[in-house]
Amino acid sequence: MTRVQLLRKIVLRSAIPGISTGLIVALAISVGETAPLLYTLSFSNAYPNAALTHSSLGYLTYVAYEFFDQPARADQALTHAAALVLVVLVLGLILLGRLVVRLTQRYAENRGR
Repeated sequence: MTRVQLLRKIVLRSAIPGISTGLIVALAISVGETAPLLYTLSFSNAYPNAALTHSSLGYLTYVAYEFFDQPARADQALTHAAALVLVVLVLGLILLGRLVVRLTQRYAENRGR
């Protein structure tokens, strides 16, 4: 067996569940991170533009944080919708990670049950 075959058939096959789960959970955690965005970016409800740096950005966590205690019902409804989208997105990413692990470990010899 060559080194490429060894890497592809044994090492990569056994490492894919951990790698994919780590990436998906890291993405799910980063979706919920608010503090760095609150202190480094200003909020904008405009569409994104081509300027990747030094421009305002819209993100859901700011809406959930800032508009929660506003007296207007529309702002509170926007907060609840943003929180629901965040929860569904994070839950979906975590479930996707679990599905990837289950599918990639289906043929594993020593899978835990």
